[in-house]
Amino acid sequence: MRINAFVCAFKEGRNIVFKCERHGILNEAGCSHISTDEMDDVRRFLVRSPRRVEENRPNRELVCEVESPHLNGTYHIYRLSDGSYQCDCLAFLFQRGVSPVSSNGKTFAACRHIHEYLVRNRHLDSQRGNELPRPSLWQKLLMAQMGIIPHPALSNDQCYFLLSDLLKKEGLNYSELRKELQLKDYLNFLPLYAFGVEFEGFGITGQMLAERLTEAGLRTEVEGYNHINKSYFKIVPDASLRGERPFELVTPKLFGVEGFKKIRTLCQVVRQNGGNVNRSCGLHIHVDTWRWSVHEVKELVRIWSKIETEVIWYLVPPSRRSNSYCKQLSGSSLEQKILRMHRISSLASSCFRRCDRYYSLNLMAFRRHGTVEFRIWSGSFNADKVISQIVFCLMLCNAVRKGVKAEQVKPTFEGVMDAIGMNDKGIPIVRRARQYLKGRYEHFRNEAGQERIAAQG
Repeated sequence: MRINAFVCAFKEGRNIVFKCERHGILNEAGCSHISTDEMDDVRRFLVRSPRRVEENRPNRELVCEVESPHLNGTYHIYRLSDGSYQCDCLAFLFQRGVSPVSSNGKTFAACRHIHEYLVRNRHLDSQRGNELPRPSLWQKLLMAQMGIIPHPALSNDQCYFLLSDLLKKEGLNYSELRKELQLKDYLNFLPLYAFGVEFEGFGITGQMLAERLTEAGLRTEVEGYNHINKSYFKIVPDASLRGERPFELVTPKLFGVEGFKKIRTLCQVVRQNGGNVNRSCGLHIHVDTWRWSVHEVKELVRIWSKIETEVIWYLVPPSRRSNSYCKQLSGSSLEQKILRMHRISSLASSCFRRCDRYYSLNLMAFRRHGTVEFRIWSGSFNADKVISQIVFCLMLCNAVRKGVKAEQVKPTFEGVMDAIGMNDKGIPIVRRARQYLKGRYEHFRNEAGQERIAAQG
């Protein structure tokens, strides 16, 4: 487990060993990069779960709900027991764009939602208040593992709920995370980018499906054909589908494990009410990439083109490999047009046509939704299958954002999974997705091999 830029800790039998890149194995005195007290805190973290005395455990009270103007759902603002405030928006949870504010004589970190709430309710102080207790070392360690740099004004109580809310989105709790870190020096977390899914199916009327989904807690509306993002689930017609009572079911923006729970509910409702799929049905996964640069978009295309026929094709049935609605990107004229781009705004230029969206990887979604769309997947209401494919898309996009290059990706299943972090370093939900996709890959790879042998015979 990495403690900071210089020091890492690992278990050796029953002992915790500290190693500094500059000073080597450390004794009890530590070194200039870690103190004795910090080493003791790390030992407590790795040996047993840090515990708070129950009466000192922080609590929070909901004071406000805020609808995201970007259709990211509803945010909640809480007042904490130390007098600070916490918001469960991703900006606050990842400590991006936060700033110090003062209220009731105390100073703490705040996102713009907290700041606006304090201003609106006249709780904002004009002068800096007293400092609140800062995050403990073990809290800092957890944030470091998740790539979070805490704002200097973040309080201990704010950090407690920040980590709790983030871990819920990862499908973990403090105890489970500690156990994972005892076994690994670092973890590959589920990227918490917004994602959305377009499900294609048949066998149930749109109105009935909307009613059943709404009853299950997923507000759903039946609408005419449109590409407008909504804050709710929508059912629209799709002329490309065969079968009685065809439908396309589009999710709103979803995040993390909380989004996966909604996917599970959706799949269960559809199957219980007679919904099904056939070869005309696809499943399209959108991943938020609106802040991407042209270099990142081009690198995603390079990686996808390198692995498309060698790996991706064996994650889907043969009907998706030569489909007019998800054509092969590698070797196409579209691939060359994208690789020749000099700016991201070129995706909205006239040289890209409407039909250019009908590729296995659709970059045209970027200009309309700020996403990339993975159209290769076959239609399904199997929640495990759908979630595994979403995890793959999220991990692939995250790897590109972190700087992985096509040259670093071997065009094999193991090579791809290692390059994007879907390996034994992944948290449980990432490892489960990898295992599911491995089964798919082996099945379709063996099937293709048998077909080649039969053709040769």
